[in-house]
Amino acid sequence: MSNIARKRVRTEPNPKTVGSTGVWERLESSGWKQYANSTFSANGPYSSIKVTQDEIHPGPQFGGQCGPFLSVSAELNPMRIQGYGSFPSKFTVNLGGGLGTWFIRYRGGFANPDFTGLDFTNQQYVDLPILFSGSLYRPDPSAFLTLVDKRLRPKLNKANLMQAVIELREAPKMLKDTAYFFLSKWKLVSGGNVSNPISPKGASEDFLNYQFGWVPFVKDIVDVCQTAINFRDILADLIDRNNKWDHREGVLSETSTDQVISTGVGQRCFPSGFPLNQLFDTGGDGVPTRFSYLKREITRVWASGDYKFYRPEFDMNLAEFDSQMNRIQQYLTVYGARINPSVLWKVTPWTWLIDWFSSAGSFIELYTAAGEDNVVSKNLCLMHRQQTEIVLQQSIRFWSGLRTFEFYRNRTCKQRVVAGTPYGFGLTPTSLSGRQWAILGALGLSKFT
Repeated sequence: MSNIARKRVRTEPNPKTVGSTGVWERLESSGWKQYANSTFSANGPYSSIKVTQDEIHPGPQFGGQCGPFLSVSAELNPMRIQGYGSFPSKFTVNLGGGLGTWFIRYRGGFANPDFTGLDFTNQQYVDLPILFSGSLYRPDPSAFLTLVDKRLRPKLNKANLMQAVIELREAPKMLKDTAYFFLSKWKLVSGGNVSNPISPKGASEDFLNYQFGWVPFVKDIVDVCQTAINFRDILADLIDRNNKWDHREGVLSETSTDQVISTGVGQRCFPSGFPLNQLFDTGGDGVPTRFSYLKREITRVWASGDYKFYRPEFDMNLAEFDSQMNRIQQYLTVYGARINPSVLWKVTPWTWLIDWFSSAGSFIELYTAAGEDNVVSKNLCLMHRQQTEIVLQQSIRFWSGLRTFEFYRNRTCKQRVVAGTPYGFGLTPTSLSGRQWAILGALGLSKFT
């Protein structure tokens, strides 16, 4: 079986030895002399963590199988030292403990950043039930599932002639609304009387008339013209690809966001407190230390899979392939001149508004393609990768000048979701009709998880 789930945890521990960020020196008569080390122990047991959940395939290796996958990795790096420099005091400092009073300086950097409340703890990273169930630990890619088939599924009709013909009934109203729009604008610029020339209601009606009236109508006409010009090439391509597997892939979304989480006064790294604060320039606003937490997130969603369709009118092995009736069937398919559930949905009033907020239209297209064009897929996967970088920006105003440095925590979540049936995402085995099961059997695809 190929669906034996397994989970693996790989960690890189922090050094067990105490680390050092630098040295403390005092100015003696012979020059600067070291009197102490700046030592610390790393926060948490791990420097990096990677947790993976996948499945075991029977082979052969690299056989093109596509299975569910989840991986969360984090680079914590509390031992990484930033902001190296030499920072002297302006006045003498009483070190206490019998060490006396001296001019001092710190030569070194800063480490052990404080990300409390902004990143997962080490224990949560390796706690598998929490990691694989919490929405904070893994983004939800389900919103992209309906886009996979819409973007990758082969489309046999290169135009929407039937939809354009049915929507011709709206042409008189569209012309009337457009004529009034230009007339009112002409009166406005020429000094004529116009009632409510820029009212919100009028602006919204003009937008709807353009966006959901003229734009799709003109596109349908252009598509019909281009299909007529390129019909021979389109027909040859469909005949060649009919009943053949075709690998397809595409990017569904790429986003990048930057967010300021919080800002404040103080220090969020080591060393801190005495005697470091004796090196701060407390003039001006009297606030020598400030910090900011930033979040940078890059998300990429893509999909890949193999698709096959079968239409008898494109099958050269059939005896009636060269018949006049079969040629008519070819025209109906290529020009999109058939009446089907997808066309009826698109020409129904206000369905554009439903599709604006839901995926109803996409599911209807999916059912139509599966039922009429016999479109099936295999190894259809959605991949989702999110890279999150949390940045601590620390600014310290020393007597020697302002020093700003940054600490980073990087987290990457990779996911792969597999279609549950050869009819793509959104269709389950219980929703398949008897005819669809028969098609699966004929294509040798009746066994799937």
